[in-house]
Amino acid sequence: MVEDNIRDKKGRFKPGHANTHGAFKKKLPVRLKHEAAAYRLAIVKDLGGESNISAARLILIEKAMHLYAVTRSIENYINDRGCFRGKGHHTRLEPVLANNYTNYVNSLRLILREIGIEPVRAEQRLDPLQIVADCEAGLYDEEIRQADEKLKE
Repeated sequence: MVEDNIRDKKGRFKPGHANTHGAFKKKLPVRLKHEAAAYRLAIVKDLGGESNISAARLILIEKAMHLYAVTRSIENYINDRGCFRGKGHHTRLEPVLANNYTNYVNSLRLILREIGIEPVRAEQRLDPLQIVADCEAGLYDEEIRQADEKLKE
């Protein structure tokens, strides 16, 4: 149900409203949720396991994974639709890029820094493609199921 006060007389969303573009109208794809869950597990492992992490830091990890999933969703949206709208002199940057993407990426970077994630040497770095491959191979199925249950709560 859409409230009347968020639309103008022509039925368009008023400027600044969250539904002024299509990137957030749908739920996040399951694949992105699973990818974020796999990264969450990797971060928790990097920090010494869930039993060694404070509740506040766990909240930041959850926020970081949500931001990760949202930024990936925006990237997929841009890959599918392109960066610009309009033609000729009416061409403008997609609103999701102009208004939100940079803020989300910067927020993610700051949260990861606050959590204590620091750049590591190349030989110590986890390979993101390997994490995704492990996720698709079912190595994280139980953890992902538990994460999905937490999201439903």
